[in-house]
Amino acid sequence: MTAVGKARPTGTTLITRTSRCSLATGGRLRGLSELQRKYGFDAAVAGHAAYGNLHFLLAFDAARPEEVARYAAFMEDFCTMTVERFDGSLKAEHATGRNMTPFLELEWGPAPPR
Repeated sequence: MTAVGKARPTGTTLITRTSRCSLATGGRLRGLSELQRKYGFDAAVAGHAAYGNLHFLLAFDAARPEEVARYAAFMEDFCTMTVERFDGSLKAEHATGRNMTPFLELEWGPAPPR
């Protein structure tokens, strides 16, 4: 993370994301690579193969609305792909946080009535 953070353009925001899918679910890394190309992100990717965890880091300029929109569109596609195509979890080793909160219903379904 330190090496990627240091290499990113000055003034950009570094985001780290973790997801998990069954090892029997092939093509997830290829799917992430396709999304990176589609949205123009050059993300560093690592993982824990024995557990199906995939980590990636990407940088964008959060001060530019068009960059925030690009990141938001990437996350929408990434989360949909993880949950719907690969039946995965949007969190593997990290908490929900601000980045994943908008996708809780996608992952877990609507909240039960009170």
